[in-house]
Amino acid sequence: MEGYEELVFLIEGEGRARALENLLLGQQVPVYVHEELRDLAGRSFHAVAVPPDFGAWAANVIQYGIEEAVLRREGDLVLVLTTDDPLAASAEDDAALLPEAVAPLMEKGEEAVSELVELMLDGDEEVAIAASSALARHREPALEELGARWEEALREKNERHLALVLAACRSLDHAPPRFHTLFENADATLRAFAFRMAADLGMTDAASYLMNGLRDPEEAVREEAVELVFRLTGTDHGFDPLRTPEKNGRALERIAAWLERSR
Repeated sequence: MEGYEELVFLIEGEGRARALENLLLGQQVPVYVHEELRDLAGRSFHAVAVPPDFGAWAANVIQYGIEEAVLRREGDLVLVLTTDDPLAASAEDDAALLPEAVAPLMEKGEEAVSELVELMLDGDEEVAIAASSALARHREPALEELGARWEEALREKNERHLALVLAACRSLDHAPPRFHTLFENADATLRAFAFRMAADLGMTDAASYLMNGLRDPEEAVREEAVELVFRLTGTDHGFDPLRTPEKNGRALERIAAWLERSR
């Protein structure tokens, strides 16, 4: 993808667009999925905006993880096409190469799952993203391995590994074992982590835990909980995590009213 100044991938299907978003967010890559559908040649696409420096990584995720695809340049846009798409026949040959550490593992099939997860957790950023995306080819064994690594990271309270495993699981439309129990964990660090990840990944299914998080006795937890409020609603409703729940009464009422309306 070298030479691309503006990187907006047009992806057919929200699921594929969200999978790309979750994988890149798990690597702390800023990415934005436009909510509105774009009409292109009579079809609907989701527009995924990625910073130029991360274009090659995004291409790796799309081509080798979510689905094998062909990329076609249309001005400042990149169309993501399935291989049987009529437009794919005229697509430019602009495939991004897999990192050296990952490429040999693609030939090993399911046997490579453990090694791919290892690279995802401890490789450099480019390798980690490519390895994470490659796991989509082996969903069931990948989820089993990710579940084991999740439990290990929980025991060690390794937030980096927890974040990476969570993002990889979400890209496979799955949640790690007992993830939602973290919102009520006795350890405030893990409660804060849960809300931070929910905000980063835009997890609407975490909304039911919000009121407890906003009333949490620990300031760090309240700070992360209100970030999730902002991610889901576009405003903090006047909530100040530095104040006690009693002094945030009006803000909590507004947030509770929003939760009720959104059910």
